Amino acid sequence: MITINGQKMGKSLGNSIMLEEFFNGTHKLLDKAYSPMTIRFFMLQAQYRSPLDFSNEALQAAEKGLGRLKEGMKNLHKINPSEKSTINPEKTEKNFYDAMNDD
Repeated sequence: MITINGQKMGKSLGNSIMLEEFFNGTHKLLDKAYSPMTIRFFMLQAQYRSPLDFSNEALQAAEKGLGRLKEGMKNLHKINPSEKSTINPEKTEKNFYDAMNDD
């Protein structure tokens, strides 16, 4: 179920938002436009069986979180383990992807 500011989303309630309105920020409930990746990241943060509540605050937090994730990914390859390290970067990356792909 999708909610907007805690209220069930519905066309009859006048609070439904089309994707285009998210992307161009023209809906009255939105403060600004959001990129498709921000909307996608926001939706992926929720457990798929739980209600998903759209709000400007939640979308802004997702936008900020996505930015931090992108920055971290950009800097990740700059980190080199020391010669004494027991961490295997390739194995760690594989373990990460295996965990992400496990529901």
